[in-house]
Amino acid sequence: MKNLFLIFGLWWITGLAGAQPAVKAGLASGLAQLPGLLQPDLHLDSAQKAALAKRLTLFVAQLRQQRTAFSSENSYLAHVHRQVHGQYLRQYQALAGVGQLLADGQYNCLSGSAIFALVLQELGYPAQVYQTKRHAYVRLPTRRGTEYLIEATDPEQGLTYDPAEVKARLAVYRRQGLAPHEEAAAPTLADWPEVIGLLFYNQAVRHFNAQAYEPAMRALEQAAQYGQSSRATEAMLVTIRASLRQQDLAPDQRAWLLSQHRTYAIRLSQGE
Repeated sequence: MKNLFLIFGLWWITGLAGAQPAVKAGLASGLAQLPGLLQPDLHLDSAQKAALAKRLTLFVAQLRQQRTAFSSENSYLAHVHRQVHGQYLRQYQALAGVGQLLADGQYNCLSGSAIFALVLQELGYPAQVYQTKRHAYVRLPTRRGTEYLIEATDPEQGLTYDPAEVKARLAVYRRQGLAPHEEAAAPTLADWPEVIGLLFYNQAVRHFNAQAYEPAMRALEQAAQYGQSSRATEAMLVTIRASLRQQDLAPDQRAWLLSQHRTYAIRLSQGE
């Protein structure tokens, strides 16, 4: 079972290729995306999510009011970076979702990048989440043709705008977390539906690692609503096979799992 953790861990950022057109339609930005980003956090009820959203809305409003206190864009964005880390990003935790981040400060590169992009968009900046095979980060272009780069996992030097440093970091990101034999891929933009799908995928990994296979399958199904690749289908097959190895399965449960296995095996053979 430990080997399966490694398999899933390698897929967390590449398991979903793109959102379906129906989900992508009518994209909004900033705080309008927060309900979707909180969907994967099933441990939070609607009242808890509403409270987290209210607190974040007030936080962004305070940041907006503080803009006039800073003489330059660089100093203001550095302030925003410090405040987001000081108020929310407290402890790195692999697979942590956005709800977990807002509730108790646990975050990873994906949820941390999502919050930075959401806050900056709400403040009027065109921030976007980018992904490589093993990492996520935020890019913020400027009208001068340069850009800011935000590394959510670095509270001290996570914001940079020096062109040479930006170039160096982007080169590191291409290889970050890869095994020596793996080929690096160019960074790609992750729009909000893709981010939501990846958050669902991370929850599936978390449930799988806890041997909670039913919730893992449900999370994978939800992730599929925001795009599905052959890797996501293969992840479902791995989860079903793990479920079938449980000793206390009722006959009808086993029959259902076998039928699901056939369904996803067909999808995989068809390249879905």
